Amino acid sequence: MINYIDNLSVIMKSLRKAHKLSYDVMADFLDISKNTYIKWEKDPGYILNTHLKKIADIYKIHVSFLFVDKNIILPALLPSPKEKSNRRKKIKDPWLLKHPEFITPDDYE
Repeated sequence: MINYIDNLSVIMKSLRKAHKLSYDVMADFLDISKNTYIKWEKDPGYILNTHLKKIADIYKIHVSFLFVDKNIILPALLPSPKEKSNRRKKIKDPWLLKHPEFITPDDYE
């Protein structure tokens, strides 16, 4: 049986690192403190649904993907090693992070 709390923790951390986002950027996007976000990555048991939706929005995934078995979903969500070398750098504009629907490929630095 899947431990959804541990699973969510691994998915959140893996996605943040793969997208090269800092704790500060994620906390700003979610309108929470950096320490709160760090705690959530360690123990996501107390995250509100609205915050889960915002986390999914930043990665442009459906919120249900955060609860799929990490061994199944992470290979599908994370770039392959070949893609990683060709990836652009992270988005630094906090406004764009709060409004991911406006992000274009040119916004990556």
